[in-house]
Amino acid sequence: MNNDNIQFQPEEVETYELIETKYSIAFLDTHPKNRLHVLIVPKYHGKFLQNIPDQYLTDILPIAKRFATILTKMNKDKQGTKNIQNEEEFPFKFLQNNGVQAGQEIGHVHFHFIPVGPVKLGPHAGSTDKQVFVEELKEFQLYLKEELSK
Repeated sequence: MNNDNIQFQPEEVETYELIETKYSIAFLDTHPKNRLHVLIVPKYHGKFLQNIPDQYLTDILPIAKRFATILTKMNKDKQGTKNIQNEEEFPFKFLQNNGVQAGQEIGHVHFHFIPVGPVKLGPHAGSTDKQVFVEELKEFQLYLKEELSK
């Protein structure tokens, strides 16, 4: 069942789209495990990785690599290399939960790009205020989209 116009989130929930290709879409997670948690989602609907045709997976790793490159630069620019052994290092997790026992909560394959450790986002980093969080998402959506367009 292939649908290039899949709704990934209900219309009433704002998404912070970052990049879209022929085969996938990436956006900031609105329920992040850490700041700048990105979801990369194949446009082909399948509940499990083995249900997704190969062509819909071809740009998943290149997109993740682009985020790693941009966030390494951003993290270095914002806070230097404090707590990072190598200035080219930007610690992150890249994963896909395949099945309920693996932690899958949504019945559509998607990949998580999750920065590990502190990520300085701006003057309000660490705030629990919902409005500040939304403004932060918008700010970083603009920054990442600009960087991705280069």
